Amino acid sequence: MAGIIIASAHIQDARKLKDVLNRYGYSTCIVCQTMSSALNRVQDYDAGIVICTARLPDGNYADLYNELPERFQMILLSGKREIEIGEDERIVLIRSPFKIQQLMYELEAVVRRLEWSKEPIKRAKKRRSESERQIIESAKLLLMEKKDMSEPEAHRYIQKISMNSGVDVVETAQKIILTY
Repeated sequence: MAGIIIASAHIQDARKLKDVLNRYGYSTCIVCQTMSSALNRVQDYDAGIVICTARLPDGNYADLYNELPERFQMILLSGKREIEIGEDERIVLIRSPFKIQQLMYELEAVVRRLEWSKEPIKRAKKRRSESERQIIESAKLLLMEKKDMSEPEAHRYIQKISMNSGVDVVETAQKIILTY
């Protein structure tokens, strides 16, 4: 899953929300206190969700939303009745006070939309270049030699490390080569 960024001027509330999301299995949450720090963290992901309050010290939700890349969705937590988001599908409004079940329901819906919208991109990705394939093969050969693994075991090992660390397979293979 892509990253989840929680942006709130009230850092303690944001941390509590992060703890709740962690308990529900969302371990890729980052807490930010300002709009600028949230926008900096957005650059770390190709897609994701920003959960934010209406006001931040250096801007508001609309400013943040207008700066978000197309592959990001927003969940706005606000008690203000005058806020209306219109028909935009990339933003969901949850009025405070809210129940955790309501937040989780909306979050799951946003996650499904994000995953569904990624499908065409996954199919359109190009094949690895020859140099990238050689790097992966070199890492597999090193693992086979140094760790006495079979070729499929070495391949799965590289994939697992890559997935657990959130790093591309080629970059993981490069790190393995540098390690040995």
